[in-house]
Formats: sequence, structure tokens, C-alpha cells
Amino acid sequence: MTNCKNSPPSLFLSGMTDPGSSSGAPPPSSPGAPSMPVQCSSCIVCGGTAASGLGPPLCSNCRLPPTPAIDAPMATPSVSRIPVPQPLPVPLAEPPYHFHVPWRRISSPNDIRRFDASTSGRHFLGFIAALSHSVCGRKLSDPVPSPLSDTVIGLLSLLQTLTRWIDEFPPLAHALRICNPAYRFWHARLTDKGYDLVLALLAQYDELRPAADELLPYLLDSFGNVYRIDYGNAHENNFAAFLYCLARLGLIKEEDYPALVLGVFSTYLDLMRRLQIIYNLKPDGGHGGWALDDYHFLPFIFGSAQLIDHKYMKPNSIHNDDILDYFSTDYMYLACVAFVKKVKKGVFAEHSFMLDGISGAASWKKVNIGMLRLYKGEVLEQVSIMKHFLFGSLIRWYLRIPPMAFPILVFCPNF
Repeated sequence: MTNCKNSPPSLFLSGMTDPGSSSGAPPPSSPGAPSMPVQCSSCIVCGGTAASGLGPPLCSNCRLPPTPAIDAPMATPSVSRIPVPQPLPVPLAEPPYHFHVPWRRISSPNDIRRFDASTSGRHFLGFIAALSHSVCGRKLSDPVPSPLSDTVIGLLSLLQTLTRWIDEFPPLAHALRICNPAYRFWHARLTDKGYDLVLALLAQYDELRPAADELLPYLLDSFGNVYRIDYGNAHENNFAAFLYCLARLGLIKEEDYPALVLGVFSTYLDLMRRLQIIYNLKPDGGHGGWALDDYHFLPFIFGSAQLIDHKYMKPNSIHNDDILDYFSTDYMYLACVAFVKKVKKGVFAEHSFMLDGISGAASWKKVNIGMLRLYKGEVLEQVSIMKHFLFGSLIRWYLRIPPMAFPILVFCPNF
């Protein structure tokens, strides 16, 4: 069986072949390498001829297939067949509004399928694709359309406030290497002041002020879990959902998307990196989208879009440390790879086999397409991640009920 950690993800490298391989031929043995002793005996199941080194003597018909590796790449045929997510406009919420505190709804694969087929699911993914499309060929240092909207300015101010609070709660001395309890004091400040921070974004719109009750849980769940002191894809998703809800309210428009990614999201990423390092947040169960990163996924989508059609840098440029040093401040993808190399020790191809395999892709366009497919298949379609996703009046949860004659789609706010 091919070692999955050394095989490139077919999602990104489809059509590429290894010129040194030949179908059906075993790999040549290294000269001078000791060979495994082979003993011929009878199969303990059927009595046929069996040759085995270690383990019980079994013939090829009786031997069980090897168990797949736990960390096998997610480039499965099901993911490879996912249509490329396309940018979609965000549908505006219309009055009369019925804001309410959002709940968690997803608990099974059937719930995942229901979300995928819903208008909310399609437009949320379309929003992520639209954000990615808006920064194609743009550096973080490039000027964004000016003047910035009040909402973008407000979001930047909110994130800068949260960053300043870190200095007020230095890490505490404790026995464990991870999960510094000082993080709970920082998060308690966020919980205490969060409503006012959200209300400041809505201050100019009296009719939208009640939306603060619905927006607040998304914000509070965007920076990690206060009890487990961890962070992962589920929290990153809720920050994206927070931005999506603002777009549904008309506070974020399509012309704001470049500033939203290059300004707001990059500032959010910087804040999360500080929290992860200072308080040693542990990765949550989502495990960073399968070895891309222990914490994040979206910066790989946006960062690969930034590098599309770059004149000099190719996907395999991530192996050049000089490129990472000089250009990681301008490109999120390179910044994420540089962070991984900083916090993880050992051979890059071993601790980040997915990133290493993706570096063999032909172009950044192919990387970006693969990332969008992987995000849908291995983030938005995973119960372990999406069970934390919140649904309210802005991201609605739909329940399909098949009556006697015709199926209809019913919105159940109290389901």
C-alpha cells in the first residue's frame, strides 16, 4: 500500500504521474539494504502456500487488506468530484426582522446534507468563494479601495481592541505546557464587553440594533473555547459566519471584500496567532483541516488566491526559506507556511505532508480550486466541525418535511 503521507493529494495533482514508477512493478530495493527473511509455510486458514515475514502465515486470499492511515489525506474521490465552489452574491435580509439568539443544529450526517442543500449553505460557501475571488493577485500591502466603509473601520477597531487586551492578561505560571489559564481572563473580558463591541458596529442603524443579540454568539465563539482553551476550524467558521451576517444586513458590500480579507481577516489571523502562542491554545478536534495547519484553513484559500498568476513564485516556492522570509508579510499562504515551520520541528514533508504534496501542483489556480473543494468536503461537510456552527434568522436552519403529496421547505426557529 502506498504511504499516504508521501503521496501527493490527487485533488491538487490530478493528471500528474511519477515518471519513475511503473504499474504493477515493486519498488527496487536499495543496494546493500538487508532483505526481510521470507519463510514458506502453510496458510493457517486454508492450508495453501503462504510466505510471510512478520505476523502469522497467511496466503494472499486470506490476508486482510492493510488498515488506512488515520491521517490519510482527504483527496478522496468524493472530494475530487465536488464541483468548484463559485462566488455568489449575499442575499440581503429584509424587514420585518426576527432576530433571535442562534442555536447549534447540526448533529448528524443527515443534518450536514440538509445544510448543504439549503439556501443558507450554498450562499455561505458562495460568500467564501467571493472573498477568495476578490483578492486574486493582490498583496496584503496593496492599497484597498478607499475610503473604507464604516463597518470595515469598526471591525478593525474591534480587533485592535481585543489585541490590546492580551497585554493586560499575561500568561500565568502553571504545570502544563499548553492551555494557559490566563486565556480565560482574556475571554471573560470579551464576554463582558462583547455586546458593546457589536452594538458599536450597528450604532448608525437604529432598526438593526436588536441584531446584536444574534451577532454576539458568533463573535464570542470566534476566538476559541474558554473551557477547553482550544481553537480550530469551528471557531474560524463562526468568525466567517459573523462577517456573513453583517453582509446579510447590508453593512458589508461586495466592494468591501478586498478590504475585508486583506485588512480585517489578516488582522484577525494576527490576533489568533498571538493568542495561540501566548496562551498555548491547543488545536481542537478539527485538527486544522488535515495537516494544512493545526488551527486554520481559510488563510490557505485566500492566500492561494493572492498568488494566482504570480510571475515568479510557484507552489513549490514554499520550500525556499528566503522567499518565506521576504514575502510572508505580503501573502497569507506564505505566512501560514512560515508559521508552521516555526512552531513545528522536524522534516517538513513529515509533519506537514499535505502542504508538501500540494507544493507539487502546477499552478496557484489549481491550488486555490483544490482548497475550495477541500474546504467544502472536509470542513463544511464534517459533523465534528459543523456541530459548533450557529443558526439564527440570518443563517437559517431549514427542516424538510415530506407531507402526503408534495415536499415543502419549512423554517422552524424553535426546532
